[in-house]
Amino acid sequence: MSQAWLCGLLRNPAVSEALLLELLERHPVAMARELWRRDELPVVVQETMWRHPASGVRAAVAGHRSVEPRIREALVDDPEQWVAIAAGGRRDQRSIGADAVRRLLVRIFDGTFDEIRGPRDDVLFDLLSAEDGVLRIATGHPDVRVRRWAARFAMVDSPLLGDSDPEVRAVAEATVAERLRLRQPGELPDRICHGTWWVLQQPMSAELIDLVVARDVPEELGYAARQRGFPADLAATLLEHPHAEVRAGVAQRKDLTDEQLRRLVADPAVEVRTAVSVHPGLTEEQRDRLDVDLTLDVLTPWHGEVSAGWARSVNPLLRRRAAGGPPLPDDLVAVLAEDPEPGVRLMTALRQPAAPPALLLRSFLDLDGDFRRLVSHYLVAWDRLRELPRFPGGGLARFADHADPAVRKLVALDPDAEPELIAGLLADRDPGVRKVMAACPRLAAERIVALLDDPELGEDAAANPALDLGDLLGRLQEEADQRS
Repeated sequence: MSQAWLCGLLRNPAVSEALLLELLERHPVAMARELWRRDELPVVVQETMWRHPASGVRAAVAGHRSVEPRIREALVDDPEQWVAIAAGGRRDQRSIGADAVRRLLVRIFDGTFDEIRGPRDDVLFDLLSAEDGVLRIATGHPDVRVRRWAARFAMVDSPLLGDSDPEVRAVAEATVAERLRLRQPGELPDRICHGTWWVLQQPMSAELIDLVVARDVPEELGYAARQRGFPADLAATLLEHPHAEVRAGVAQRKDLTDEQLRRLVADPAVEVRTAVSVHPGLTEEQRDRLDVDLTLDVLTPWHGEVSAGWARSVNPLLRRRAAGGPPLPDDLVAVLAEDPEPGVRLMTALRQPAAPPALLLRSFLDLDGDFRRLVSHYLVAWDRLRELPRFPGGGLARFADHADPAVRKLVALDPDAEPELIAGLLADRDPGVRKVMAACPRLAAERIVALLDDPELGEDAAANPALDLGDLLGRLQEEADQRS
């Protein structure tokens, strides 16, 4: 059970700084392997791990979500290459400085790579994903190898087109030429795949456009018709296309005329009306008359510019985009919190820091049956609601008999829940509910200790902040003594 107990202890918020240091001293390998389970790591523990003789421990702290940027910056210079690469970080970490990124880029190009550590290009791609501004830093890097790599991403206005090194210039010129090259019919895959969308997003030759029109595959043609490189006059002819998917693609063009918009809002297919309903050329009066299908665009992430004015739109899809965008003024958040459409309320609860606690609970309870399945399909982390600090705790014990196990788990958040109620839910038919209750601090102390020996719930009992940690540490030492 020692491995499960260690995993639980690393999740346990009651474990002190001193105890974490003790665990690190006694079980450095296990702690490094399971460190990801802990949300916050005290700075003194980070510093101890940074200077630890075991490279696995140093790599573990380099990759922890709460690590101090200065510690990551120091680990960029670690004698072990794989530790330095781990210091490149992840998107959910705080950024390191430009000078550390410059040093890390040199380490990557100086390093050797194998199948275990991954090829150099994969490491560079991970760094691009983790840190903002890597290409900007690489473009001005003094090392020609780094600039040569950055030239593979050059845009038409890249300073690398005028680089002092001829090879860097050549790579940048070739990259820009490829960006501007008209794609030809032979490059379009025979069947729909990711390559289809990639080709159709690039500049299209007249011959490629003719092929797409001639093949008349609705999914393909509709996607092509929304692209800027697809001729506007040809797109206009597709307003009469028999397949709604094609007309819906045309509806997403920004250059539609008023007459074309009038035809699209009157389209007999709901998917076409839904697509055009968010077009910037429509008035609110036109949007108000549209019958749309909200399941076709349910909570789809919006990566374009967000207007705060959408929060008061008559169109729920625009209100969803406003709710899921940057923080809004409190008065607009209050309006969205009372929105009649559950998707708007959910996006407000998830993305707006000023969302009221009652909205978080309401949105969580709204997510039942088909709506939850639909939201999950669009990769919206609805279950993260209960982890938000604004989620209310009081009064949740009333959900102990709820039919939905996700709702029954909320009982553990109620500070006034009776120990007997929590203990009863240890026998719940859902394993997720049982695990949440085993980690609930309202559980009686003797039950927590007894659960340590439960193969299913031992880890969760060790994560319980009400656990007598001295007793568990004694058990861990006994197991260690037996092994030795």
